[in-house]
Amino acid sequence: MACDMGLGAGEIAGRINQVLSHNNEMSMFVTAFVGVLDLKTGELEFVCAGHNAPVVISPDGTARLLPLHRDPPTGAVEGTRFTVQKARLGPGSRILAYTDGVTEATRGDYAMFGDGRLLEYAATCGGRGVREIADGLLGRVDEFVVGEEQSDDITIMAIGC
Repeated sequence: MACDMGLGAGEIAGRINQVLSHNNEMSMFVTAFVGVLDLKTGELEFVCAGHNAPVVISPDGTARLLPLHRDPPTGAVEGTRFTVQKARLGPGSRILAYTDGVTEATRGDYAMFGDGRLLEYAATCGGRGVREIADGLLGRVDEFVVGEEQSDDITIMAIGC
């Protein structure tokens, strides 16, 4: 199991990569953001395997993309050693993680939702609960695309400290 208790983000990403890259003749890969968050201290240990940077939302509504180093996606290169990174989140902070189906959601005029709209929305979320943040983002994406067919998967996860 990749997520045994006590493993760090780098070890988890390495295990996922090992399983996905073994005998991978079709060169399939998966982007991933793997994080281990200590809810008591707010310390986040993470690996970014080709994934979008999550948004950090402060209680006052300040929203920013988490600065990070991107490694190759899991499954792409057997034996990849992932860069373990750390950040400290303040009390009441939220992490908003999402797949590229959010930022690449496209409406009829070919405009994409993008990072700008994502951050604009996130800046309205200070003090909100995690479910409200995730549901609200999905609602904003739906409003933006105005009934266009979804072209990519959309996954949204919000976590609070």
